[in-house]
Amino acid sequence: MTTIHSLLKELDAPAEVVSPTGETKTASVKSSGLDAAIDSAMAQLSPEKTASAAPPQGTPLGDLTKLAQETIARDAEGDIKLARRMGSAFSDSMMERLDLYKSASKKVKQEKKASLSQDKVAVMEKFASENPNQFNTLVKEGYDQEMAKMQKTAEAVYQENFEKTSQLIHTAAAEHFVEGWTKTAAILSEV
Repeated sequence: MTTIHSLLKELDAPAEVVSPTGETKTASVKSSGLDAAIDSAMAQLSPEKTASAAPPQGTPLGDLTKLAQETIARDAEGDIKLARRMGSAFSDSMMERLDLYKSASKKVKQEKKASLSQDKVAVMEKFASENPNQFNTLVKEGYDQEMAKMQKTAEAVYQENFEKTSQLIHTAAAEHFVEGWTKTAAILSEV
């Protein structure tokens, strides 16, 4: 592959010129200051250089390279900081929105509950005023049913706790009996 650098080297090489008389002369192309600057710049940009090789400091190319590297580093740091700020802002706004939804749902739930209980109370009051005897009978039946349920539950809890307590007492008494029997047998065997 032909590069600009290799073409410039070919131009700097002495060329053979054939005159009309048939004589062969070697002519050299004189390098100007521009050619020297181009060669210097091309040498710095040559593909044989590795990526880790930095251009010499104090040269325009070195200064530009250093400036570009610093700009890229600052730009990357800025992108990272920007991403962090955007992430924080997003999560903060999302949490704020969730709090708004939560408080709105609580408010709606309380309003709904209040309206339902007020509606039930209004219906019950209307029924009680229209049918006082039937209302009193239903209240007494409901009270009696709930009392029966509570008594049944209380008896079940009492029975369960009584059985557990009795079992614990029996187990403790048996352990003490066995321990006392063992100690008594040990004392009698010594005599």
